Amino acid sequence: MSSVAVHNDFSGTVGNIPTVTMDLTLVEHSKTARENNDSTINAELDEISEKAQEQLDNYLLFPYGWDGYHGERFEGELIKEMKGLLSVITYFFKKERLIPSEITPGPASDASVDLEICYDNKTLILTKYPFEKEITVYSEDDETSQEEVFFFEELDLETKLYWLVS
Repeated sequence: MSSVAVHNDFSGTVGNIPTVTMDLTLVEHSKTARENNDSTINAELDEISEKAQEQLDNYLLFPYGWDGYHGERFEGELIKEMKGLLSVITYFFKKERLIPSEITPGPASDASVDLEICYDNKTLILTKYPFEKEITVYSEDDETSQEEVFFFEELDLETKLYWLVS
């Protein structure tokens, strides 16, 4: 996952609500993975995955109002589900010997979480809301965009990832 560093600054307040400052620093990764050896690819993917997992874990620390308004707290089960998706995504890229240009988790004030995966000129965004059985999948390339909703247990993520890298 291209990494996004999240810096929490609980020293600020809006009224009496602590705020969180998010420093989003994207790190681009080469997509010429086929030229690299497996251990290099695996190491880079592990690093990308670990950074994204840390970001997801960090969302559990966000207090109510983390966005400076009414940002909801994140549910542990939702973070666990998103980390599970992240593991599947990482495994897929290792198996295919490819490195995505970006894998970035993103928090939303309604307590939903996104996972954005980019490869070449395509983007796939997985959005999951707390306590919901569905997941939204947004896909986009240079010519088209599409949004679909699936039951979480029925999502064929591998097919979506093959679309992304094709």
